[in-house]
Amino acid sequence: MKKYIVCALSVVFAALSCNKENTPVEEPAPAPKMLLASCRMASDNTDGLDSKVTLDVTNGHTEWVVGDKIFIHGNKVGTSNTEGYFSYVATVSSLSDDKKTAYFEIPEIARLYNQSSYNSSLFAAYPASAVVEFEGTPSWYYYSSFKNTNNLLLGGANDKTVDDGLSFEFQPLTGAISFTIDGSFYGGFDAYVFCGNNSETVGYTNYAFKIAKNKYGEWYNKFDTSSDSQLGPAPMSGGQTEISVESWTGADGTTVNTVYFPNADNFTFTNGFTLKFLKDGDVVKIARMKSSKQIMRGQLLNLGDITSRLIDPPTDHPLPAGWDDIADITDISADGKANCYIVPAAGQYKLPLVKGNSNEDVGNIGGVSILWETYNNNETVAPNSVIADADYYKVGDTKYLVFKTPATLKPGNALIAATNSAGIILWSWHIWIPETAIGEPIDDGDFFDKPVMDRNLGAINPATTSSVGIDTYGMYYQWGRKDPFPGPAKISVSLSRVVASSSTSVQYSILHPTEFIYDKEESGRGNWCNESIETLWNTSEGGKTVYDPCPAGYRVPKYDSSKAMWKSSDEAWTTDSATYSVYTTANNTFVYPICGYIESSLSGDNIGKRSIAWSAKRNNDFRGYGAYYRPEKKTAGFYAESYFKYIGASVRCVRE
Repeated sequence: MKKYIVCALSVVFAALSCNKENTPVEEPAPAPKMLLASCRMASDNTDGLDSKVTLDVTNGHTEWVVGDKIFIHGNKVGTSNTEGYFSYVATVSSLSDDKKTAYFEIPEIARLYNQSSYNSSLFAAYPASAVVEFEGTPSWYYYSSFKNTNNLLLGGANDKTVDDGLSFEFQPLTGAISFTIDGSFYGGFDAYVFCGNNSETVGYTNYAFKIAKNKYGEWYNKFDTSSDSQLGPAPMSGGQTEISVESWTGADGTTVNTVYFPNADNFTFTNGFTLKFLKDGDVVKIARMKSSKQIMRGQLLNLGDITSRLIDPPTDHPLPAGWDDIADITDISADGKANCYIVPAAGQYKLPLVKGNSNEDVGNIGGVSILWETYNNNETVAPNSVIADADYYKVGDTKYLVFKTPATLKPGNALIAATNSAGIILWSWHIWIPETAIGEPIDDGDFFDKPVMDRNLGAINPATTSSVGIDTYGMYYQWGRKDPFPGPAKISVSLSRVVASSSTSVQYSILHPTEFIYDKEESGRGNWCNESIETLWNTSEGGKTVYDPCPAGYRVPKYDSSKAMWKSSDEAWTTDSATYSVYTTANNTFVYPICGYIESSLSGDNIGKRSIAWSAKRNNDFRGYGAYYRPEKKTAGFYAESYFKYIGASVRCVRE
């Protein structure tokens, strides 16, 4: 018996041995061949600016450090901007004697990537940890793009005609201010806020810089302010008037604190800047620099020890010179409180610091910011041309937000925010300046439950069968939000688009009124808000809510499927058979422009082709009731009765 077992085992081992011999052994993939590359500081560039060298305050220069991470990227020859993309995070492995040149390895495959119209074929960004991630493609084309601008940012490129294309030049992308402070005298600080005294933009959520050597061998750089790139994040978007540093431990009197802000070659704080120091969330001390300060890109303003400059934050805040007496300023809320106020004429106005149409105080105001302005057209918008100035008045228990227009009224729209002393937005208000006076509401009971405004909310002119355009489209609203977005109209600053998450609550939307909160359109998705709230625009009794975006005396319309505005049949509508740009009633008493909506682009989608109009009624957690029109079908084109809440759509206000 043992003999048979031994034979059987022999057969098995033989079979296994044979199988082992016949099975190919997978060889490990060869490691990519690496090439030694280098980068050097911008002091060798023709503009003479330095980067890491200038911005250090302890010993006069900053050196590359072994272990520094540098992001390298490019595109393959002959492909479009989004194909054949190359990216690699290089680690500095050695340095030159003066430590201004760093050496690192990059994969040989990088040599396949090239921009044929430039002497530069690869592009670089430092630090790699600050490079923006956009749908899996950090940076793009010849831009270096960053997600956090309070860093010492460098942008660079190679010269493929020199050193075999393995040497990179860097240029600085930021200016800087540094200081030391001893907070022990005041019980310590745990955060600080830096801001200009004239609401200057000091940071971006997305920021891009292009540096390359052109085909003539000339270095050039560019701060791109366009926002129409479909290849990556907007080059400069999400403008921030304050830089906040939290969980801060640098108030020990010796630590050098540095604030970096991206800018062009010259950056001026017209009225100086302010540092606010916080303890447990409250501003307890401030240091204010009142004189004009100019800071070059790549240069540092060292304030030294500012402990002796600390003062208490102001309590009362009377209006500065240039304003009328508070009693003489027009109360724009005389007809009622709201989130939107209509300005009928040039002048100075005040509004109560309460939330929407309620009497609830917004909180302890410490500042005012004009967030954006628009002319409701394609003209470039000059800052402070719609709203000339804004401030606040606080003496004792009396407080107002105040604003003034230019002497000659400029039609358009603006968004103004009240902030606390730390610069956090408390509430914001939409200021609406029509070009033509808003007429009496149209009383057409077939369309709405109440008389309806003669134009879309935010439109500076009403649409007619012969006149329709951006000026008639109005503002765009995500269902349930109180703050508008301009859509195709040009705007004074760049807005930002963020992805909906567990943190995008109603309170988040109040704190970030310039962020369009994007979500996907699919089952179980489509809401900008992580909360399930039925009464954002419609109280349980059907009344106006604190988040309603309409001016006093008006509200977002109720949804009533028996009314023509919301009916899924077309008998009440007619369309312009030539342009399909408007819907009208049979007798033209009500004209509705086909103004598109905001979905994938902040400048609007399907403008002049389709349109969505919101009602105040919630459908479910992801959809709001409204009307979706598609006149390009060459019919009246009613398409749907509800849509995803994150969509930015028009609102036609009706009488309360």
